[in-house]
Amino acid sequence: MKLLRETIRRILLENQQHYEKLSALICTGVKESVVQAVELLEAAEYADVEYTQHKWHSGIHHVWKLRNYDQAFAEELERQHQIRTGIKIIPRFSITFHHQKGLIAIGLSEVSKAYEDMDQFYQDDQNF
Repeated sequence: MKLLRETIRRILLENQQHYEKLSALICTGVKESVVQAVELLEAAEYADVEYTQHKWHSGIHHVWKLRNYDQAFAEELERQHQIRTGIKIIPRFSITFHHQKGLIAIGLSEVSKAYEDMDQFYQDDQNF
């Protein structure tokens, strides 16, 4: 019985460490990191993932919907998200928690190079 308890504690600790690493990757707001973390979440069966993308006039908006996730993962993701958004706002990136619906939505927008150039032009030329 004692061995079983120790094994369960070790597994829970390993899962928590995985949750911390995956949450940190997601909260970077960098597309490659988010994709990697979400793929690992799905492969480890920590969550069911539904991915969609929508084209819009300035680029592409990616949405990952996480369902059937472990509550400990959701708490860690929310904790890290609050810490990171307290430090700085990550443009074109969001995480929305819908705990009553059992849903976490991660949104990331990629902006086309032409739109970024135009945006930079208007920021640089504030005097017209």
